[in-house]
Amino acid sequence: MKSVHVKLVVMALFWASSYPLGRHLAQFEVPVFVVMLRLLMATAFLALIAGLRGDLARRVTARQLGLIVLLGLSGFCVHNLLMMKALETTRANAGAVLNGAIPLVIVLLDFLCFRRRLPRAALLGVALGFLGTAVVASRGDLPSLLTGDIGRGEALFLVAICGWAVYSMASRPLFATLPPIAVTTYGCAAGLLLLTGPGLMQARAAAPLLADPGLLALIGVQAFLSMTLGFLWYAEGVKDIGAMNTAMYSNLVPVFGIGLAAWTLGEQPDLPVLLGAGLVIAGLMVVNRAQRAAAVQP
Repeated sequence: MKSVHVKLVVMALFWASSYPLGRHLAQFEVPVFVVMLRLLMATAFLALIAGLRGDLARRVTARQLGLIVLLGLSGFCVHNLLMMKALETTRANAGAVLNGAIPLVIVLLDFLCFRRRLPRAALLGVALGFLGTAVVASRGDLPSLLTGDIGRGEALFLVAICGWAVYSMASRPLFATLPPIAVTTYGCAAGLLLLTGPGLMQARAAAPLLADPGLLALIGVQAFLSMTLGFLWYAEGVKDIGAMNTAMYSNLVPVFGIGLAAWTLGEQPDLPVLLGAGLVIAGLMVVNRAQRAAAVQP
């Protein structure tokens, strides 16, 4: 059982590595090509593992196919692409904190769209988390949000996290009928198909990136660690310790993201990032604790 918890901590570290790497790749200004390349590598890794395990043998229905296309559109054409574009102007540590609010968006959308009961204590957590998001998005100047004076990158991140929230919600019925690795493989493949045309249009501009074999190898390693092992270990966590306990480990992503950005990029977190991260993490912890308490009530 201990190995599951270790894997989930490392998973959070792998996921957090996307932000400093994305910030580094943003200098090439070919976001569609970069996302397409990562999806190509991740889809190949996932398909190989899923194929060897026999998890791609089950037939996909028309309804499932529609949901898979939605996964590709929301998770990769919206979330991954906008995140990569946002990192051209937004620091990696701020991006990691903003992305950390995704579980809060999911909770709110569940309440608004599906009328799922939300414990009263969880409302405080959602409010804390969104306050932290606002602090980071406004770079500490909350009144600027009222006038629409927000950075382009921060605005893109706010849209991006909504994309992954939709991805998470759309994947639920698929996880109930298909192996988790199959759902992830199909979602990546759908995103790859949707982005291949636009991505190839940036191939000429991506020549400097393609000329760096070390950087290409780094992208491949990160795609394997984050989008392959990360998803596999998350699925193992849900199976072994439950979805709520597993979701707790996503709280580590902003922390690791800030640390990795400081280590690899020299980004020293300022007060808005630290305050926002603290509020987002506190909000996530309050929401998770409230939901766990509600789940055990008779």
